[in-house]
Amino acid sequence: MEQSINEILSSIYLDEKITLCSLLLDLIINNDQRSIKIICKQHNGIDAKHLSIKVDEAQLLITKLYPNFKPHILFIDDGTNTSSNIPNNTNSNSITQNKISINNVQNIILIISGKGGVGKSTIATNLALALNDTGKDTSLLDCDIYGPSIPILMGMTEYKEPEIQNNMFSPPNKDGVNVMSSGLLVDNNVATIWRGPMITKMVQHLFERTDWRKHHTATHATSSEYLIVDTPPGTGDVHLTIAKRYNISGAIAVTTPDKLALADTHKSIDMLQKLNIDVIGMVENMTNKNNSNNNIVKNYCKQHNINLLASVPIDPTFTTLSNEGMSIFSKQSKEYTINADIIKQPLLSLATQLITCHK
Repeated sequence: MEQSINEILSSIYLDEKITLCSLLLDLIINNDQRSIKIICKQHNGIDAKHLSIKVDEAQLLITKLYPNFKPHILFIDDGTNTSSNIPNNTNSNSITQNKISINNVQNIILIISGKGGVGKSTIATNLALALNDTGKDTSLLDCDIYGPSIPILMGMTEYKEPEIQNNMFSPPNKDGVNVMSSGLLVDNNVATIWRGPMITKMVQHLFERTDWRKHHTATHATSSEYLIVDTPPGTGDVHLTIAKRYNISGAIAVTTPDKLALADTHKSIDMLQKLNIDVIGMVENMTNKNNSNNNIVKNYCKQHNINLLASVPIDPTFTTLSNEGMSIFSKQSKEYTINADIIKQPLLSLATQLITCHK
């Protein structure tokens, strides 16, 4: 199948020398969703109208050969002008200039952590659900391209690839929350082996080519009051791209009550401060994980003048619900848990504090 598609792309000439195949970066065939995603690098020397005609021609030929599959050709920057580091002579104040706002999004809130495994994605997911539970139009964006967890946490592993209308993704809505993730675009069982520039460009596409409006009816839609962004662990290219490119309302750090997690989370907070992003506060997850260190996060926040927004305990039922992709705020979850309020209350408190800070 790949060979046949490559042959079709090789037959489509954009000019005398350049074919679509010569621009090919990645070819993703999803047999479950019956989709073919063809990722090509941009070429500035090609007329946009001419390119559109050639793309339509290629997609038509692929559809004729594989009528049960839906092809989509996506063009991204090849990353030759992308920097993965902040130059030493860069004034951090310059990072706040020339940023763009996302259409139909009022507040962008980043969820960050220095270390993986602290439950950052779980907190991001349930904060979005808690905001929705309070009546706020909320969307959730998964920017962890290498390890997208949101489709599992939201129970969307069987969802089909989002439709594309007017060159924009139409995100599926689950439990009242619009959700977008690379995990909905590629096969979650296959490793994403991409270099940094491709990752950062995919993040830009997820931000800018998603229709973040909440569609109440066929004719009535409202903008998202909050876009909760689950970022990957660490302080890498994705964070720098987001910080430099978009108007961020603030960030929430997630840690567990142990020295290893807190040490790396401190580095993430340091990064945010250097990038002039407001640190709204910290969430202590799995607060009863280690009783001997149960004040470590509280003491850290006091020492560094950071708000401790919520402490969320470990709860076996909450873990089960998360693994099954069920919201603790849904009616279905009531039959699974007796102590739902133990988890709900700190999450609702977190949502309320966020609303107070960023109305």
